[in-house]
Amino acid sequence: LGKPFIATTFIPGQESSNLEFIQRHGLGWVALDHEAQRELLSGLVRHPSRLAAMREKVASYQAWNDEQTSHISQIVCEFLPHTGHMLAR
Repeated sequence: LGKPFIATTFIPGQESSNLEFIQRHGLGWVALDHEAQRELLSGLVRHPSRLAAMREKVASYQAWNDEQTSHISQIVCEFLPHTGHMLAR
C-alpha cells in the first residue's frame, strides 16, 4: 500500500523475522506493547516529519521492489520457453 507499517504483534517463530525486516529496511516501526505504541503514536503526532521521512523510505523500497519483480516473467520464460506465450499476457 506504500504506507509505513506499525507492527503491534507477531506470531512467535513464524513472524519474528518480519519485525527484523521492517526495521532493517526502514519500512515502519515495531511497537509491541501498549506503552511503546502510545509513545510511537504521540511522537508521530508531535513530529510529523518522522512519518513523512518513513513514507519516503517506503516509497523508495517499493520502487526498488517493483523494479526487481518486473524481471520475473522474463526469467521464467528463459527457463520454460514453451510457456513464454502464456506468461507474456
